[in-house]
Amino acid sequence: MKKSFRQKNNVGQLENGTPITGVIRSVKLIEVSELERQFIYGTVERDRLGRWSPGNWMVSSAIERIDTENLLVYTQNSIYKVDALPSPISLSAEQFFMVRQGVPPHRIKTNT
Repeated sequence: MKKSFRQKNNVGQLENGTPITGVIRSVKLIEVSELERQFIYGTVERDRLGRWSPGNWMVSSAIERIDTENLLVYTQNSIYKVDALPSPISLSAEQFFMVRQGVPPHRIKTNT
C-alpha cells in the first residue's frame, strides 16, 4: 500500500540558522482579550513542515512575540514570515472558535 505524504518546502531561515516554519499572506492579526492572546490567520504560501498546502488558510497557535521590523511572528514551536501586520481584529473566545472551525474573520460581525 502506497502512503501519501505532503512535500516539505524550504522557506528560508533566520541569520542564526533557525528555520522559518512558514510564509503566510493576507494576514489578519486576531486578538482574543478573554484569553489574553493574539493569533494570526492567513493564507499559506509555503509550509516547511508540510501541514498545509499553498493556498490553504491557517490559524496559528498563540503568539509569543512579534518582530515588526522583519515581519516575523513567533509562536511556541513556529516562526512565520508574514506579508503585513495589520491592526488587530478583536474577537471573543466564541468568535475565535468559529474561525478555528473555518469561518473567515471577515464573516464574523465584530465591534472593531
